[in-house]
Amino acid sequence: MLVKGFIDITVTISNNPKCYMLQHTFMMIKMKLVYNAILGKPFLHKISILINTMYLAIKFPTNKKMATMRENYI
Repeated sequence: MLVKGFIDITVTISNNPKCYMLQHTFMMIKMKLVYNAILGKPFLHKISILINTMYLAIKFPTNKKMATMRENYI
């Protein structure tokens, strides 16, 4: 793995019309990966996300209430 640098990106987690936005620093690496980005535990803790792998759902806080985003299978 070769670290190419770091980049600050505004991340939006959304379940329209509810959304949560924050600035986060990502490490860029030169490596073939299946994922575009890997969100680690510090990031998930920072935005208070709860992950439920059994139901493929993520819960996150918004200004009004907790929102839930689910995976859709075709």
